[in-house]
Amino acid sequence: MNLSYKILLAEKNYNQALEIQKLLSYNDHFDSHISYTPHYEEVLRLVKKKEFDIILLDLGITGRRPAEIIGEIRDLSSTPSIIALIDEVDEGEGIEAIHSGAQDYLIKSRVDVDILSHSIIFSLKRSHLLKQINQGKLREQHIRLILELSFKSYSLSKLMLQALDLIISILPASPEVQAGIFIAKENIEKLLLVAHRGFSDARADSFSEIPLGTCICGKQVDNNSLVFHDTLDSVNEHFRVPILYNKKFLGVIIIIFEKKYVTTMSFEKLLLSVADSVAEVIESKQTTQHLKTLAFFDTLTGLPNRNQFCYRLKHVLANAKRYKYKFALLFLDLDRFKLINDSLGHHAGDMLLKETAQRLKSTVRESDIVARLSGDEFAVILTRIRHEQEVSLVARKVCKNLNEPFFVSDNECIISASAGIAVFPGDGEYMNRLLVNADTAMYYVKKHGKSNFHFYNPEMNAEAAEYAKIETSLYQALNNNELILFFQPEIDVKTHTIVGVESLLRWNHPKQGIIFPADFLGIAEKTGLIGQINEWVLQKVIEHILSWQKQNIPHLRISLNISGHMLLQKARLENIIGILKKSNIPLDFIEIEISENYLINHPDDLVNGIKDINKLGLRFSINDFGSGYCSLKYLQELPIYKLKIDKSFIHTIDTNTKSFALVKSIISMGHSLGLIVIAEGVERNEQLDILRELGCDEVQGFLLSKPLPENEFMQYLKESKFV
Repeated sequence: MNLSYKILLAEKNYNQALEIQKLLSYNDHFDSHISYTPHYEEVLRLVKKKEFDIILLDLGITGRRPAEIIGEIRDLSSTPSIIALIDEVDEGEGIEAIHSGAQDYLIKSRVDVDILSHSIIFSLKRSHLLKQINQGKLREQHIRLILELSFKSYSLSKLMLQALDLIISILPASPEVQAGIFIAKENIEKLLLVAHRGFSDARADSFSEIPLGTCICGKQVDNNSLVFHDTLDSVNEHFRVPILYNKKFLGVIIIIFEKKYVTTMSFEKLLLSVADSVAEVIESKQTTQHLKTLAFFDTLTGLPNRNQFCYRLKHVLANAKRYKYKFALLFLDLDRFKLINDSLGHHAGDMLLKETAQRLKSTVRESDIVARLSGDEFAVILTRIRHEQEVSLVARKVCKNLNEPFFVSDNECIISASAGIAVFPGDGEYMNRLLVNADTAMYYVKKHGKSNFHFYNPEMNAEAAEYAKIETSLYQALNNNELILFFQPEIDVKTHTIVGVESLLRWNHPKQGIIFPADFLGIAEKTGLIGQINEWVLQKVIEHILSWQKQNIPHLRISLNISGHMLLQKARLENIIGILKKSNIPLDFIEIEISENYLINHPDDLVNGIKDINKLGLRFSINDFGSGYCSLKYLQELPIYKLKIDKSFIHTIDTNTKSFALVKSIISMGHSLGLIVIAEGVERNEQLDILRELGCDEVQGFLLSKPLPENEFMQYLKESKFV
């Protein structure tokens, strides 16, 4: 059976009061009998008339200071534990309330059912234990329990203030006792004052830091020993109590007496016990803080990560709804980052991301929130905006700053950013809708030129809907056998005979007819379907080879395009190898084409994948060669046996001297490396004549044959007397 507490809720905002009452009703730890009033005068009347366990007190219920309000309530009754309710900008008042006798304070915008119920339980237990202390019933476990409770409820700074209050409350001395806690910071040979009670401003300034291994009076001491000084020139009598955790020195507690004080062994033991408890809590708190940093902040840039970003966005959204103001959400994706990261290495990429984070933070206001969501994706929340022109100015400045050169590892790097913007409330009143719309706007920018920003508009949804429609249809196409292969012959330039065939994927859509790869493979790559599609193509190629062997068709090499993603993912690579091993065909029948662009963007990982498959006996060729200017290094390292010249150069080889020179160089280089060179996209006799003159080995294109479905391709083979 749950305990039942009498709670007085004093909150001037009726909607906020309803929210708190709802949270109280949701908790599983205790039952509540709630009295509610929005008026301070009624608070005083109820406290005088009734007994309450807890008062949840809105410090804004009247215009007076927290000390006055709490003092007046305490004059009427010392029974209830007081928990102050404050707005986010008034945390100083919460601390003042603690000093004035409140047990805890809560920031209203951050309260949830767990925080509220824990605060109530903590406040009641702490109040009870302090009463025992005041009655002389102090035990060491009481001290430890209070500090552990504080650890669960408070930040580290609040915890240390609570520890000092506890020490002062148990000292058998006059109210003239003062206390402070100094913490040893990592890599700093000093102790820094982080909390104090009773220090004057002058004393706090003079003690703001002291060297490790000294007292506040300057005398050298052992950091592992308690020290009491009874004669000092500049400072009254004081204790120096070390804070140790497993012999690790964390800091010291300093207690200053204005009058003569006689020490006792039992009192010194008590101080060391308190210091041990403080050490445990500080170590735990620092460990927890470190784990929180790992969980909620990006370790590379120090920016909030996706989890923390969503948490903060949630609170910005709640405040914007409550106080009726606008804010903007920017999604940013770095253009060309991948190329720089792969060409200069991950260390250079990390430096670039850190510098990007700094530029973003310096571009926006301190009140705005910058986060790194993943990889090269960042987000910015522009809080409290008045109009969209204000957002445009910031977005334009962000894009301009990120377009300025970066200097990384002695290299000048040029990147840019594509930014999508969603504005609350016009572009969505809920978090998920704002996130989706900002993301939609960003992809719109990337698709339409990059290096710019764009506000979300509903028309973008039509594009997104079409994208989703194609994605769904692709899943169905795989299950309904709508994908088919066409075949285009590869011809030996000298002998005019067929030496191979390229398999080309087509989507035979039930309503739209034949759809070409350019219209759906990009979506397949983004959704991850490309792996299943490539495995399907490989399996079909093997089936065709087996079928043609049964028809006594002579050895005909078939090439197929494989997405570089397949070779980058270990599971997919293993699937390919498994399919090939089970195929029961000579693997020199199959040639795998890899796009040059993939090789440029993922050189090291692709090299490993290509080498693994080549061990089985397959041949590899580089497709679209010349479009990305592949490094000669990888032509040397990789087991490549053919280069396929990009058709854009063949298209103008007979009209553009630069295209002619480039094709000539590729053919010459390929032959010098012992590679076969094939040209695709041959459509005119003039192009074929030039390629023959330059010594190109093989050609394919509409001049010789367009891609054909299997039945037409078999007829083509018969007519060409290949069969």
